[in-house]
Amino acid sequence: MTFGERRDGTYRIREGNVAPKPLEEVLAEHDVSWVDADGRDYRVVNDEAEFETLMADFESRGAGELVAYDTETTGLHINCVGKRKSWYEQNLADYYKENANNPDADEFLCDRLVGLIFCVDEGNSYYFSAASLKYHNLFELDDEVVEDEKRLADIRARRKVIIDACIEKYNVASPRTQGIDEDIWRYFRGLSHKINRAKPGEVQDLYDSVDCDIVLMERLRTYFETHLFVGHNVGFDWKVTMLYGIDVHFSRDTLQLAKHLGKTTEGSVTLKNLTHTYLGLPQLELSDFFNLKKDKEGYVNLSGYAKGKEPSMANFSYMDIEASKYYAPADGDMTLRLCHGLLAEMKERGLEGVNTAYQIDVMAAMAVGYVEFYGHMFDVNGMQAVEIYRSFLTLEAEQKFWESIGLECQAEIDVLDGLGGLIEQAEAQTKGVNVADKSVLKDLDAKLRQMQKDYAEAQKERPKEDQIKLGSATQVANLFYDRLGYELKPGMKRGVGAVPMRWLKGRRGTDPKGHLPGVYEYEAYQKAKSVVVKFCQAMPYFTYPCGVISPSFNSNGTETGRMSCSKPNAQQYPEEVTRLIYPREGFVMMDCDYSQIESRVITSLAHEEGMAEYFADPDMDYHTRMASMLFNVPYESVDKAKRKQSKSLNFGIPYGMGTTSLASQLFDGRTDAECIEVAAQKIEIGRAVQQECRDRS
Repeated sequence: MTFGERRDGTYRIREGNVAPKPLEEVLAEHDVSWVDADGRDYRVVNDEAEFETLMADFESRGAGELVAYDTETTGLHINCVGKRKSWYEQNLADYYKENANNPDADEFLCDRLVGLIFCVDEGNSYYFSAASLKYHNLFELDDEVVEDEKRLADIRARRKVIIDACIEKYNVASPRTQGIDEDIWRYFRGLSHKINRAKPGEVQDLYDSVDCDIVLMERLRTYFETHLFVGHNVGFDWKVTMLYGIDVHFSRDTLQLAKHLGKTTEGSVTLKNLTHTYLGLPQLELSDFFNLKKDKEGYVNLSGYAKGKEPSMANFSYMDIEASKYYAPADGDMTLRLCHGLLAEMKERGLEGVNTAYQIDVMAAMAVGYVEFYGHMFDVNGMQAVEIYRSFLTLEAEQKFWESIGLECQAEIDVLDGLGGLIEQAEAQTKGVNVADKSVLKDLDAKLRQMQKDYAEAQKERPKEDQIKLGSATQVANLFYDRLGYELKPGMKRGVGAVPMRWLKGRRGTDPKGHLPGVYEYEAYQKAKSVVVKFCQAMPYFTYPCGVISPSFNSNGTETGRMSCSKPNAQQYPEEVTRLIYPREGFVMMDCDYSQIESRVITSLAHEEGMAEYFADPDMDYHTRMASMLFNVPYESVDKAKRKQSKSLNFGIPYGMGTTSLASQLFDGRTDAECIEVAAQKIEIGRAVQQECRDRS
């Protein structure tokens, strides 16, 4: 059976919007004639003898030579659910099997390796095909091979050598202590037992049953584990290789090199853009072959998309052999050329000092790849409890909003009688994994739906001018600016988005805390509602049947260097959601943090010996110490309010916080002239201390 005919398990092929544009049309639109220039050797390698000849050459060069490595895949959803021969892979296969006759069953995006590129010498780059749907793959027993007895015998013999070596290698009792991937170990141990018990006529079928991509990657395992590699955006290629339990060691990343050399200010640091900018060579993009639509949501469950709105996918397995040749090998060659060029530039500019930071970022990229690959386990059933709880809170927040501006309605108040008790019951169901009781949730859900229905009816008893929907930004804006008379800063666009709301929160008002009535209450309503929409309703679409969620992390996502996260944003999980996260089997979860690491680094850079002595005391709290200095009070006399103000300053100044932002933090959101003046004074104190440190260093 060919890979293209296989529709079971994890790798069901989605028909439809995956057909690439013919190569002839692409070449008519894009001049990449340099690919065929003399001296370049770009090849698609799908002949086993040719492959072994190349690998013999690569392996003879020693482990110290840098190898450019890149991968082609069926898509971008690379994570542990596609890990070969793992429990995760089997779980998804079982789901599809159980729902084979269910036309309404969910379908999940889970991508795999299609092929990989090695380039050791500039100008010579080779694409090894592992899972093409259009042509023969290395070590594949497809129909074309089966019909050629001589070729079939040759490939079977080559496969047997590799498989036998695996059986011998994995014949150990404790794989983890020897650094062996447990899933692959378990698979080959099982295969060995089957071969030993099989009848003579069954043995060949067992050898033939090993998928060609596993044979290929096992052949390359030792090479991966003993050589140094360079890639571009290495976290992704690390994940692809980890599908086979191989921890490839990247020592260079051209994306990180470009970042540390300041190339981010000169445009995109994608491989194609860097190649065109610095090498003058235009490369083909996947968008040249496929009609791609940006996937803003990033769901893995396709039922999260409206019908007909599913993301278009660039599935490289549909590329024919000539298209593969023009596209894939160039990536390896350009990666190696860029690496050599950028390293030379680093030396010429005397920037060897940034090499340490660069190497840390390369290691961090692989660590991020690990975090993305395994993601975290999530209790989807518990999410219903969170949605019910937050929906009750949304009703409560809406009522408090109306009360804050004096537009409460007695009919609505009557409907919400007993809401506090329901909130307590719902909150009790959100306390952790597998805590929620289905029968209790069913009862609470029924009460929630009835209360929402009755509340909507009660709102109709309001005077027509008071029938304002808080979900309508326009109607709320009209309420704030027309009826309540709130004013914005001259030139500021009217609305209730982040900018105008930040301004309104900073104005003096008549509520008990000195704020404008309704502003903070509306924000509380928006927050409660956003949890329902942003997390409760969306999280199931990010979750595989086995419970895995695989967020995307970006170490280049913020100007300050902090990590950003998306699809979903795990950094913004509300507390009720974090309670539903649990470790995968055989592992534990640990929450840890460096103690005031930014301040310790600054102290070291500034050679501030006095503060360094304070840090040597494990019982010293930095923010309390700074508050005592800032307010000129004894360390023991610093209260929570002073510590909070000091903490805002301690973090704010190093990260470039302005006076308005500091005032907002110091004075509970207020940013009037008086508050800004106080904030400016404190920033000046902080800057004076900074200058003293610079002078001393």
